[in-house]
Amino acid sequence: MEIILKDSEGKKIDTHKVTRFTLTDWLEATTFQAKQEARFKNRQNLMDIVANEESDPVLIADTLNKIQLLSAESFEDGINFLCKVYKQKFTTEEVRHGLTLEEYKNVVNQAVRECLGEVETTDKEKK
Repeated sequence: MEIILKDSEGKKIDTHKVTRFTLTDWLEATTFQAKQEARFKNRQNLMDIVANEESDPVLIADTLNKIQLLSAESFEDGINFLCKVYKQKFTTEEVRHGLTLEEYKNVVNQAVRECLGEVETTDKEKK
């Protein structure tokens, strides 16, 4: 698996590859996925509060802030997960500045799937 970090102009500045995932990576992916699922359920409960509460603007604002914090927490966990499975070849700051949101989502999803053994690395990556 490969991650390509780019500068603000979209020019490639660094590339990192992982060709083998270990049991530790599987455990990291399992833990990350469980946290994401728990956050998703929490987010759904908070969204239900917003949808059902019309008369209390303070409660709605507070609930929306909690939803935003969950999203930020989720994003940070994903960045930390990437750094761990790529064996700390780059920093969290490099990921924040080197990936767009779409690239981030794609690389995290791919990393989780590969760590869990749902997708095998290609022959090219194995060499």
